[in-house]
Amino acid sequence: LSQRLEQLHDPFLFRNMRAVCDRLRLAAERREQTVIYGDYDCDGVCGSVILQKTLSRIGIPCRVYLPDRATEGYGTNHAAFARLMEEGAQLFFMVDCGIRSVEDVAFARAEGRDCIIFDHHECGELPDSPYLVNGKLPGETYPFPALCGAGLAFKLAQALLGQEAYALLEFAGVATIADMVPLLGENRILASAGLQNLNTAPSVGIRSMMEAAGMRKPVDAHGVGFGIAPRINAAGRMGQIDIAIDLFLTHDEAQAAKARTEAENRSRKAAEDREARLVDVAEMDRRKLLL
Repeated sequence: LSQRLEQLHDPFLFRNMRAVCDRLRLAAERREQTVIYGDYDCDGVCGSVILQKTLSRIGIPCRVYLPDRATEGYGTNHAAFARLMEEGAQLFFMVDCGIRSVEDVAFARAEGRDCIIFDHHECGELPDSPYLVNGKLPGETYPFPALCGAGLAFKLAQALLGQEAYALLEFAGVATIADMVPLLGENRILASAGLQNLNTAPSVGIRSMMEAAGMRKPVDAHGVGFGIAPRINAAGRMGQIDIAIDLFLTHDEAQAAKARTEAENRSRKAAEDREARLVDVAEMDRRKLLL
């Protein structure tokens, strides 16, 4: 993992990247309330964090929304879109999901909301939006089609912020390693640069998670794959994904410590609840045998 950032492709080689950037500059000018709608796995979380930091940097008021795995499942859903619009959402930005959300995008557009979609999953029938970025789109000209969702988000940061986007490489690198995309081409560069950031100047939230995992430097791909990524994915499974987002967005050590404590408390509570359910099931089985 020893490639150079200078070898990264021009983000504007994505055929729709310029249109996306123009739309986002308009959103900044209008101060449009923007919802970043991500997936609840490591890639979706890291991509959402990259977008939140990038859009905030150019003056767009935005928030992250990640669906609840247990009650909403993967991807977008009509009820969430309706609720978010009632709460004031004026623009949707989907990351690591959305490329098959034909009906939800149609619903949002019928209500006057544009939808930007950065997704790396296979395409089928495409949503009706001029703001699709996916290396697998039919006719896409970008030279590397295997970026994960956070990798695509990083390309937007690169387009809007230039070298300032390099501060976000740790998130792109973690997601690239965790999502098990081929570590070739740009993915190899993002993974290498992300590991360098983790070992030299990790953000407050990432450093807190590394400490919770008992990780020591140098951090390598194995450490990311078996130390950081599982904790992010576990947060999604256990309904704690909001804490992971808060942890990665904070610049404050005290806030990071608070988020870690909250996550540990929720994990302990979830473990206790699981144990109580097992005890209840065992007791029910015992009573059936007695009957």
